[in-house]
Amino acid sequence: MSTENPFKLPQFSTVFELKEAELQRKREARNYMLKQSVADKIPVNRLVSSRRDILPHDEAPKEPDEVAKAKSLLRRIKGSCADRTTHQEYIVKQREMFMLEYSIAVQNAELDRLKKLAESEERKLNIAEQCLEQDAALFDEFLKDNDKSSIEAITNAEQEARKRSAIVDEIRQLSVQQQKLTAENNRLRSVVQEYRGYKLFLECLVPEPHRSGRQLIRQERRLAKARAREEARRKLTVQPPLSVPPDIRRRTSFMVRRKSTLRPSVTSKSPTSVSSSPRTPRASSSIDEEQLVSSSDETEEDLFFTSVDQVLEILADLEEANLRLLRHCQDGQEGIDSLKTISAETKERVEADNSVLVRHYQALKESIRVEEEKSKDLSVTSQDFEFAGFEKKGQEAMLQELHNHIGEVYRTCIQKPDASLSSLQLLNEIESRMIALLQQISELPSGEVKAALHTKERKHRLDVKERRRQEQQRHQEERLRKTLERAQAEPKRMHGRKIVARSEPPKMSKDDSKDLEALAREEEEMRVLFG
Repeated sequence: MSTENPFKLPQFSTVFELKEAELQRKREARNYMLKQSVADKIPVNRLVSSRRDILPHDEAPKEPDEVAKAKSLLRRIKGSCADRTTHQEYIVKQREMFMLEYSIAVQNAELDRLKKLAESEERKLNIAEQCLEQDAALFDEFLKDNDKSSIEAITNAEQEARKRSAIVDEIRQLSVQQQKLTAENNRLRSVVQEYRGYKLFLECLVPEPHRSGRQLIRQERRLAKARAREEARRKLTVQPPLSVPPDIRRRTSFMVRRKSTLRPSVTSKSPTSVSSSPRTPRASSSIDEEQLVSSSDETEEDLFFTSVDQVLEILADLEEANLRLLRHCQDGQEGIDSLKTISAETKERVEADNSVLVRHYQALKESIRVEEEKSKDLSVTSQDFEFAGFEKKGQEAMLQELHNHIGEVYRTCIQKPDASLSSLQLLNEIESRMIALLQQISELPSGEVKAALHTKERKHRLDVKERRRQEQQRHQEERLRKTLERAQAEPKRMHGRKIVARSEPPKMSKDDSKDLEALAREEEEMRVLFG
């Protein structure tokens, strides 16, 4: 217990501060109440409806905090607004209270569930930590074993590498020796081949009767050696097999069993290779035996020529025969060349004559076609004139008029026409001139061509307007003249009944007027272009 006196007089400044604080609190409470709605503005006496709310908390019965808060809230709600709420508002508030209580209960249940879940997860984490510790210990042991095995593997690999390097060096030396032996063998083979060529050349120089006899002797010798070789091979096949010690046979059978158990797939997949492997040495041995036999036959045979002079004499005879053959071949080639030149000249001459005849034939054919077309055109024109009912004088006048029109066009387009040219010739000249002008226009730049066409169209429109204006002026003058004549003429007296006025013509629509204007414009352009 504190011994200080609780009853103290406040200082002068403290009294005024308390007053200002109380005023500020009341002002804030008033502002708060002004901002609230009418339903929320509850008087203070309604809030303090029971004495139990005013009593201190120590005198109240001890209950849980949540239950006490809920009961106090219910007492306030029941005591404050019982007379001012309607039945519907009461039901709404009760529903809200139920929803709040339900949400609180659901949240409490969810909190309990989450607590249980957290406890279970914590237990799982503890178990996982224990498992991780055990795994770490096992992994450390595995790493130690792995280090030992890696050190042993490294040592074994170094030993194997030394052995392999030694074996590689030995294989390299053996391969070098093999290459030397193969080079020497190839050199000797080339020498033997060269000597065989020389021998074959000498055999070719042997006369025919001696050559056939030597071939018979050589063939008999080969047959005899082949028979002897066959007999020797037959004797070898008939001999009993050599006795093998039992330990060797047992060892080989053990190795075969081991290979069959270790690699069954290899033995099953390559029977052809196993069966073919023993054949290769037999084939190579047979080939070597044949080569040896042939070489021994060649060495055992005696040469036909005993001295070099015999060979030189035969070579000289052959050289003379070759020279004679070469001379005959040159003579034949010269004759063939002369025949080729003569045949080429005759062929060119025939082709030239043929081309001239073909051109002449085509020219005659073209002229015939042109004349036929002219005859067809003349027949058509004559039929037209006859159908039109023109007489001879009328036809001549019409043709002359057409000729004059064509001449005017020719004069304006090209130059003054010659009197000796006919109408068709003038039209051909005009057509060729138009084609040439069109080609020149196509070669010109498109911009210049468009500009020229634009200026030409503009000039044509101006000319058409000027002619139309002159035509209207002439029409106006004609109307004035007629009105002046009617004014100066003597009046006519009407006799009899008055003439009924004619009905007005149908009014022309705008489209019809446009069509008529377009037709008039086209007629004017045709008149200007073809006069």
